[in-house]
Amino acid sequence: MARGGQIDFLLAGLRDSSGEPLAGGKVYFYSVGTTTLKSVYTDQGLSAAAAIPCVLDSRGVSGSTRTATSLYAFVSYKIKITDADDVTQYTFDNLLFGAGANAQRGTATAASAQQTAFTVPFSYDTDANNLVVTQNGVVIAEDNYAKTNTTTITLTAAQAQFVTAGDVFEFIEV
Repeated sequence: MARGGQIDFLLAGLRDSSGEPLAGGKVYFYSVGTTTLKSVYTDQGLSAAAAIPCVLDSRGVSGSTRTATSLYAFVSYKIKITDADDVTQYTFDNLLFGAGANAQRGTATAASAQQTAFTVPFSYDTDANNLVVTQNGVVIAEDNYAKTNTTTITLTAAQAQFVTAGDVFEFIEV
């Protein structure tokens, strides 16, 4: 089962360009390279989705003025931070959470409906435990695939039946 990584910088107190707390600022979470919203969670087990945007308190911290709220994410994200008026202050793309510092990852775009085979830029070895597959930012599988030392990942027929041309897949060896 996937375990999320805590988004630590939200607990530190975000500041604007003049060094003041980003009071009332908002944090948006997206699939990498897109403006498609992607869920973050209030628990490490990823069972309770948090509200998006995350609104920062008077200290620029996620949560209330008395208690910071930890948020958890899994795999890759694009994060946009705005002020209270929704003016972009910072944008970070391709941040990785919960997959470990040595995780290998790659993305691929489906060329056709029900595509099953995808090429990734790393050599996946089933002895390395787990491969997580996301489709348009949503985890669809956490499996040890029957491929060893290959750069081709093959989806099952059940997974491929929902693939449409243009879907973005991310493969993360955790």
